[in-house]
Amino acid sequence: MDPYSLTGLTGKAGVDKGKMLERVYRYPEDLESAFQMYYASGEKVLSALPLVGEEIRGIVLSGMGGSAIGGLFLKDLLFGEEAPPVIVERGLRLPGFVTRKKYLYVSVSYSGNTEETLRCLREAIERGIKPVCVSSNGYLQRVAEKKGLPCFKLPRGLPPRVSFPYMAVALLSILDFLGVGSYKEEIPGAIDFIRRIRDDYFSRLSKGKDAVELSSSGVSGEGLGEHISEFAYGKTPVIYSYAPYVSPGYRAKTQFNENAKVHAFYGELPEVNHNEIMGWSCEATARFKPVVLRGSLEAQAMKHRIDFLLDNLWRGLGVEPLVVTVKSDSLLAELLTLYFAVDAISVVAALKRGVDPTPVDTISRLKEYLAEHISPEEYLGGLL
Repeated sequence: MDPYSLTGLTGKAGVDKGKMLERVYRYPEDLESAFQMYYASGEKVLSALPLVGEEIRGIVLSGMGGSAIGGLFLKDLLFGEEAPPVIVERGLRLPGFVTRKKYLYVSVSYSGNTEETLRCLREAIERGIKPVCVSSNGYLQRVAEKKGLPCFKLPRGLPPRVSFPYMAVALLSILDFLGVGSYKEEIPGAIDFIRRIRDDYFSRLSKGKDAVELSSSGVSGEGLGEHISEFAYGKTPVIYSYAPYVSPGYRAKTQFNENAKVHAFYGELPEVNHNEIMGWSCEATARFKPVVLRGSLEAQAMKHRIDFLLDNLWRGLGVEPLVVTVKSDSLLAELLTLYFAVDAISVVAALKRGVDPTPVDTISRLKEYLAEHISPEEYLGGLL
């Protein structure tokens, strides 16, 4: 099927020079390709890792932007499990508690040239840690080859945020091969789930103004078209979700930023009920639009809190929220489907604005500026 026709955006196909809508539509195919790649090669890649067969105290992932989202995804996935904690480091230094003893350290940079990630990698190696690397190219792959580090290679030539299906499955395969999780049997079901609801969901992005639920029985709800038009024509998204659905909420925020080129904000429930909800009483409320992401693992106590926001707060203020719910018997399927759902919303909002979702010019300018002021030797040291 043609995703532009499904979403009523045939006339906007020329705006999408990087074919971002097609990339989102391909989620299940990318997941399937990643599954075949990494589950076939993962055991060999990780064979030299010292932690194989040992109890792991914690998982630390360093990355920035679209390369960090995989760590947040793992935090959600392992949230209710008796599993090592996942720490995501998005900065210039590796936390001091990370040692070579029983910590799995994963260094993720799609380009392989992310300064912050390479600084953390250097610290890890200096501490005697043998990292697992996930990258498509660049310095990170070169360091991995020189130092004999396990490296999962991502497909080249993609915007980093588009590589998420590959990155997610690579990380899942690491958990499986180290005995932290068991996802090999779940991934095909998650792929089938997205493939089953894909066309119906895409068609509802162009019509209606209703909450949408995606479940194994199909897609219900009139559609999200009018909601998305509000984002396209000036309303700022304020996104809320809760554990174990924190990462798709944060992903929605960053995808609105990078794809639609608009401000967006994220808050985690129930914390926002103790502070942020007071902001809805200000004069600027009319310029903001709430987005709520929900799943089947929603406690009754959380439902009461969301019901208050939906019925007592926002609708009382004349603010109509966008609500996307995914229900499956698999948390993995729900998380991957929520990623798919919010990515599609952000791209459709971009095209309705007449904006090409792919380029991130300001980020590129920042990287050029930093390259003029910071030499790679400063953060690579003797790694190469």
